[in-house]
Amino acid sequence: MNTPSLPYYIIQLIIKEIWYCSYTPFKYKLTLALINKNLFNYISSNLATRLEKNFPLTSKYVEICANHLDTSLCLLKNIRELVCVNTHETTHCNQNILFRVTEHVESLKILYQQRDDNVFSITSSQFPNLKKCEIYIIGKFNTSFIDQFPMVECLVLRISHPNQSLIELLKRIEPTVKQLSIEFNTVDSCFNNILNPSELSEYLSTYKTNQLETCFVYSSIGIQSYSMLMNQTQSLTSLNTRNHVQIEQAFHLIQECHQLKSLKCSITTTGEMKTLMNLINCNPNLTQLNLYLVISQVEKQYEIYQLYFKYIEDLSATGNIEILIPYFQTDINRNQLKILSLDNPEFGYHSKNNNLYPAFIQYLQNNHSLTELNISVKFYNNGDSDHYEQLSMILYKHPSLKILCLNTYKGHPNILKYLDKSETLQFITLEILSMFTRSEEPLKDTDIAMIKYPFKLYTTNGICRYYRNGINFEPLSAKSKLISYFRKKFNNLYNYWSQK
Repeated sequence: MNTPSLPYYIIQLIIKEIWYCSYTPFKYKLTLALINKNLFNYISSNLATRLEKNFPLTSKYVEICANHLDTSLCLLKNIRELVCVNTHETTHCNQNILFRVTEHVESLKILYQQRDDNVFSITSSQFPNLKKCEIYIIGKFNTSFIDQFPMVECLVLRISHPNQSLIELLKRIEPTVKQLSIEFNTVDSCFNNILNPSELSEYLSTYKTNQLETCFVYSSIGIQSYSMLMNQTQSLTSLNTRNHVQIEQAFHLIQECHQLKSLKCSITTTGEMKTLMNLINCNPNLTQLNLYLVISQVEKQYEIYQLYFKYIEDLSATGNIEILIPYFQTDINRNQLKILSLDNPEFGYHSKNNNLYPAFIQYLQNNHSLTELNISVKFYNNGDSDHYEQLSMILYKHPSLKILCLNTYKGHPNILKYLDKSETLQFITLEILSMFTRSEEPLKDTDIAMIKYPFKLYTTNGICRYYRNGINFEPLSAKSKLISYFRKKFNNLYNYWSQK
């Protein structure tokens, strides 16, 4: 009897889903290419296309990389996404060899610059397929390549000392750019030809009217963003009003931007929250909301009112979460939100507002739509353990929750006690933080809270990841690690003597 097989297209979709899943270990992804030659070629051409180097991209490394790309057994054949740092040495590299590395790059990110001559030639001839470019520049802004800069669709710049050439760069990419983000960290008068933020604001106020999908400009000394954002009200799909925009201006922008899909904003009063609710409930396209809540002491009085977001499917909130108590208690919210993220170190039963925890528990008990929950939990004392055990019981009974991410401070593991009984949870992430900063020390056995079968634990960089039924993948055994260690040492020794 022949075993039925899936169509190859379906297999490709499955492989693609596994590859882009953030929970899949990198080494496991590589083993997928060993299934057969067809999948090797598919992964090589479509999925394994990212190269990230968190140290200087030297001429020697570029040469090694170019030769490696042409090796038949190399999974990485064409680099479409390149992330690198300090690239000044590549100016001395053979341009044909460098082109082998850059010819297919669609997304370029240079993480850190230290001198004014270190940006290798970001030109349309060097990057003929570049669509997205992110440059983080510390030092003088290099202007030598502007007239040949690729016609990108997305430009992200972080500049410490912007000059007038920034305007020339914006003019260069005007026909193609759709997403724009510029940040000024500092403006130092000791540099010549420095661009004043007000000049940039005035220029962007008439730049590509109603053609940009995102437009974000931030300056450490302040900049007028309202006029440049009003220039894009008919095209913006993402809006950030947290910086350099007054709350009345922010509300006017939200009202005028009918294409909005994502919104970030700050709220300081209950009245502002009510106004925001009325505005976003008029826009069915707006499904993602990120709130920064800074409530004054006067406004922290608990108020009962109906708070609901009619179309929001992804809600993130940080700061004074207690302003969302009415949201958790409003029945209309129970079957629409899919992703909820709460970043609040005082989210616990003994926090300053004792109404928050019961309201959140009530919300979870009645909700039937959440598929992902991300929360920060702070353990205050032993009296909290029973309440987190209760939270664990509520979470395991949730009928649709698939992904659970917990940031906790060292303390009780009770929040994990009943999660193994869940019928829907697939992935659980537990990140253990120190009391004041994120711990960089390896996890100790006493810090790791175990979840019973069917979940299996994998730890990486101080983060515990639990997979339902595991992932049928085991890291290298101790014997394999020992062999790899000595092989590396012998290779280093051979290379050392061969150069003598």
